[in-house]
Amino acid sequence: MNYRLTEKSLDQTPIRLVDIGAWPERNSALEVVGYCEWFDWSELFVEGAPESLSRICKEFDTSLVQMACLAIDGPSERITSLKVIEIESKHLSSSYFEAIWDDQSTSFGRLAAMARIVAVWDPKERWVVVSDRFYEIGVFAVLDNDVHPFKSSFFNQLDQQELLSRFSRILRIDRDAALMKVERWKGRWDYGLR
Repeated sequence: MNYRLTEKSLDQTPIRLVDIGAWPERNSALEVVGYCEWFDWSELFVEGAPESLSRICKEFDTSLVQMACLAIDGPSERITSLKVIEIESKHLSSSYFEAIWDDQSTSFGRLAAMARIVAVWDPKERWVVVSDRFYEIGVFAVLDNDVHPFKSSFFNQLDQQELLSRFSRILRIDRDAALMKVERWKGRWDYGLR
């Protein structure tokens, strides 16, 4: 087994920077975002996920990836600690799926089957991925405003029209208001990375 399960205080994770009640609005991330890209939720649970995460790790020289469930379907209490999956980046391709389907990956069952919101992050808190099954949307965000632009996106990025449609549905607002929300997330980087 090339991963391990640990228990961490919420304060020891970048999850403390995400306001789940405000997700997926821009003010749900309480840290400066230097870059972001939106993608379909299923991207983290399909064949290409380990490769995408490996590319992120290589770009940031990340040797360890951490992953946890933020929220489950149904009522949940205010969380103070999390069960965290830790995978060395060199073992992502061989252990990612085994880890997310492990019966012990959360305190209530398999992360891939049970979690509504999942986060993946770099222990140095340079980047975080937050993915939400209910909204079928995820975001990869770099928590550093001085990051250099990348040559391509890391996930199968949603285009602006698809993103506006999803935000309109998710937030129950018109497309003009959705555009304002999307622009706030966008920061100083363009959508056009492929």
